[in-house]
Amino acid sequence: MTQAAITRPGFDVLAYVSLQAATPVPLSLKFQYNEKRAQATLCLLQSSTILEGFDGAETFIILQYDAENLVPGAVSLRPMGFHQALSGIARSTRPDIRRLSFKLKRCCPTWRPLTASLAPKPGFVDRFQHLVTLANATELHIVFDYSWLPPQCLATFQQLVAQPEQLSGYPVHRYYSQCFKREDVFSSHLVAPVDAALASDATTEDEEQPPPYIAASNKRQASTSAPSSPPTRKRTVLPQSNPAHIHPSKAEKGSVTTTALDVQQAVHGAVLHILPGILNTVLPGLVQNAVSKYLPSALEDVLPNLLSAPLSPSSQSASSQTSTRVPKALSALGTVLTKRVVLGLKQELEDVHNQTLSHADDLRSTADAQFQEDLEELRLELVQAQEELVNDLHRIGDDTLTEFKERCEAEGEEAGDRLSRRIFTVYDRLSDKVDPLLEGQGELATWKRGLLEQKDELLKRKSKLVEDERKALAREMALLGRESEGPEIDRDRVDRVTNESEKRHMCRARCIERGVRARSAPV
Repeated sequence: MTQAAITRPGFDVLAYVSLQAATPVPLSLKFQYNEKRAQATLCLLQSSTILEGFDGAETFIILQYDAENLVPGAVSLRPMGFHQALSGIARSTRPDIRRLSFKLKRCCPTWRPLTASLAPKPGFVDRFQHLVTLANATELHIVFDYSWLPPQCLATFQQLVAQPEQLSGYPVHRYYSQCFKREDVFSSHLVAPVDAALASDATTEDEEQPPPYIAASNKRQASTSAPSSPPTRKRTVLPQSNPAHIHPSKAEKGSVTTTALDVQQAVHGAVLHILPGILNTVLPGLVQNAVSKYLPSALEDVLPNLLSAPLSPSSQSASSQTSTRVPKALSALGTVLTKRVVLGLKQELEDVHNQTLSHADDLRSTADAQFQEDLEELRLELVQAQEELVNDLHRIGDDTLTEFKERCEAEGEEAGDRLSRRIFTVYDRLSDKVDPLLEGQGELATWKRGLLEQKDELLKRKSKLVEDERKALAREMALLGRESEGPEIDRDRVDRVTNESEKRHMCRARCIERGVRARSAPV
């Protein structure tokens, strides 16, 4: 038999495929969630005690309902009235019974034990068929006591009901992948034929019937009380009116002794012949009842004194003396009773020992499973804490880097402002000194431009004067030419006019040159 403790159950719920279903499926519900990562999953657990080959209640068939598999808008949580049929799922005398209804996008994945096929035990066939129907359903109704949910998970549970599209599935495969096998569809090839279970059910019922002698003993005990000693044959009582019978002779004594021995042997043979059948019929029930009734109290009275009190030297010597004594021979009844008592005690002690070992194995398996699950949860919490710590470190580093950049930018802006103020101060000081120079330079440039303009103007006037002189000279030459055609030419007049013209021209040129020099001289 398999007794693998894998996971701890949740709290009891009732699951319906439809609201019209008359028979609910009693299951256990676990709500796995992670609020920071927005993960949530509903797990319905069916104990494997309904399956062949499983004894302990620590292994389960698990139906996984992830938040991402729920149809948005088709999830509802409504209160229900309490009645006596729901007392098995109530947490207290004032339960908060609610019905969770939802639809699935596809059939839920199933985690099953690592066996080739699954077969229900006799008497659990209908329940197993309901479970198969439930695993393949896309619409589900779960009735549970809302007070089972711890306060820290209520926000995530309400978000699962209101907005399942904002959540993803919880990674339950970290828990179940090592000891379970996932099936996306709980198909028929995973289920062993039910006829075998029904046949084994009938066989088990036949095997569980008690043997005939036990039934007979039970009937005998119920009808009449069994005799504590076997019946003896009737003996003929001789009349004792004769005094000779009171004081017999030696011959009579011998004959009487021989007759008594013959009768005793006959009785002993009859007892040996009849007693085993009677004991086989009556004694087992009597011995079992007597042992079960008187043995516990006798052991409680005797064993503590025997185990706690040390043996004194006298008692040790007495025990050593008595141990060397030869035990008395048991009678036939004592031998039979001793054998029966020894066999009954041996069987009872073996049953107690086996039950103790089985209970110890169950406790050990449960403790190991709980320890492994706690260890796995602790490991996942440590991994999650490590990831959160790394994320916190990255966030702190990013915040520190951003703050450092902002501080550097602020200090850079402040340094730029200080430098700008210094530059403006120096510029103002230089401006105060340079502006007069620039103004003087501007005036000088203006004066220089004026001189150049005057120079150009004088040059123009010079060229104009020269041109005028040339024209005047040409006119005079023409006049002289006309006069030369006369009878006489006044040579002196021509020379005088020419000399005067040259003098005027030279005088004007010198005046212009002096004016240009005077204006071009530096201030």
